[in-house]
Amino acid sequence: MNQKLYHLRWIREVWRERQALVWLLLFLTLVSSAVAVAFPLLTKQLFDLLEHAIDTKMSEDVAMAQVKRIALYFAAIGVAGLIAGIFPGVRGALNMVFDYIVRKRYFGEVVRKDIRFFSEFRSGDVITRLTSDISDFPKISWFLCSGIFRAVESASKVTFCIIAMFSLDWRLALASLASLPVMLFVFSRTQAAIYDRVNKNEQAISEINNQLEMSFSGVRVIKAFASEEKYTSFFEDALKKRFNTEMAVIKLETVMHLIYQYIDYVAQIALVFVGGLMVTKRSISIGTFYAFYNYLNMLIYPVLDIPQLFVFGKRAFVNIDRLEEIRQYETGSQKQCATSTQKKYDPSIQNQNKVSAQRQEKSTPKKDIASDKAFRSLCFENVTLRYEQRRKAALSDISLEILPGEKFLIIGPVGSGKSTLIKTALGLLEPQKGRVMINNKPVRSLDPTEIRGLIGYVPQDPLLFSGSIRENILFGCREGQNLTDEELFRIIEVSRLTEEIEYFSDGLETKLGQRGTSVSGGQKQRIAIARALAGYPALLLLDDMTASLDTNNEEALWHSLAAMPEFAQAAVIAVSHRLSSIQYVDRVLFLNGGRIAGFGKHTELMEQNGLYREFVAEHVRRPTG
Repeated sequence: MNQKLYHLRWIREVWRERQALVWLLLFLTLVSSAVAVAFPLLTKQLFDLLEHAIDTKMSEDVAMAQVKRIALYFAAIGVAGLIAGIFPGVRGALNMVFDYIVRKRYFGEVVRKDIRFFSEFRSGDVITRLTSDISDFPKISWFLCSGIFRAVESASKVTFCIIAMFSLDWRLALASLASLPVMLFVFSRTQAAIYDRVNKNEQAISEINNQLEMSFSGVRVIKAFASEEKYTSFFEDALKKRFNTEMAVIKLETVMHLIYQYIDYVAQIALVFVGGLMVTKRSISIGTFYAFYNYLNMLIYPVLDIPQLFVFGKRAFVNIDRLEEIRQYETGSQKQCATSTQKKYDPSIQNQNKVSAQRQEKSTPKKDIASDKAFRSLCFENVTLRYEQRRKAALSDISLEILPGEKFLIIGPVGSGKSTLIKTALGLLEPQKGRVMINNKPVRSLDPTEIRGLIGYVPQDPLLFSGSIRENILFGCREGQNLTDEELFRIIEVSRLTEEIEYFSDGLETKLGQRGTSVSGGQKQRIAIARALAGYPALLLLDDMTASLDTNNEEALWHSLAAMPEFAQAAVIAVSHRLSSIQYVDRVLFLNGGRIAGFGKHTELMEQNGLYREFVAEHVRRPTG
């Protein structure tokens, strides 16, 4: 598909979300332009009437009757102009509507990507694409409405003015408009440079935001290594790059504006000389000359505005391409080209994860939730997964099945694929070969609400949000689920958080810092465990959850889980570097080099598997935990 048509199709799909408002704005814009063009024509008629009355000594009654008729026309046009005058307000409101639509659409795309996407796109870059690329002037939301409809207003005024000018006198019209082809030539020669410079500038802005995000996230490391000056130099380099790209865009736009302005001055001089000569020769009336002068003044900003549509359009198209680069990025393949024409924009993507009928329910008893969200099996069928940056596969030919009530412990050397296996089960990573199935359905095809109802997850690096402790725990609840205070405190007790919360002055309402920086590593881990348990999941995936727990808390946690009836039939897959966790599970999955090197009961593996025995012996001599 032609790149320009691709962008136009993208705009059309967004407009479909608010078709009625778009048509209303188009109508009001055309009425406003027609009203503006009608005023000089009526003024011309008034001047011609007065001139004719003086020359012919028209009777006062006849002259007043015609003046009254023209005055009525002025009144009618004034009323129409008053109605059409609301279009700037409608235009401003639609800017915000489109900002909401586009931002929501592409945020939904981002949250559906797997973690390899976030290795490819840095956080600062993604934030830039979802914020300033959409809302800043003259970016996408402004261009979708104000940018385009300002050009529609300008184009309609130019069209109506040209029609009026040629209807009054074609010779003077040609003299006044002779400079327009020059303007079109200038634009055609500069449009490629506009796109290139704007694209480089947007990349520089993303680099700045990425540096800021890394600075604030890693401020403790920067302080610990006393690297403030070093990191400031990194930021200065990125800032200089943005300054240079910004200045390149400004220089080009300034030169173009000057050219357009001087072309307009030439048109005005031509009108004064040619029109003035025609008035002295009585070829045209003073009213006609006055109308022409008004039309030419009226054309100044619209004629400058129309090329600006293409200038701003080039900038908006860069931003559209940057958003589409996010949408089109495919896991496991090379980064998609921003201006690719191979993949068509499909608005139906936005609807593939719409809320299912179960989310309409306001609340559901736990037993009904359990029956609706029953876990039957988790299967890995010849799963092979390779990270793009690594030659060796992280997982190779993994085949196993987990049934309700089973409890597995995954152990193995560092880099053996333990966390990768958990993330693959969650659907965060998609294997290049084989399938991961939950209840005989590919995990990547499940509706997010189904996964949320089935799975509880504790990541290796527990990320908390900046809300309260209560909000972080309740984040794990499924849609329509309401925990009572009794249930909440029981989950807190199981997670070994009760004493910790008592130490906080605001208890459960204590606000956590960004990424949970105001609590310790062990407290983070236990809040993450409580969050995972809050939805009463049927499948618990625990990625080294006991790393920040002491031996007593670990033992108490496993015993509390076993004692809760809600988790009696829950399947548990736990990753751990502590061999002490073996006593709490049914079987052990031993990974080595991304392959299954052993799977069974601990005692059986110790008897039959030499590699497993060596691994255990090594960790007994040099414990980790």
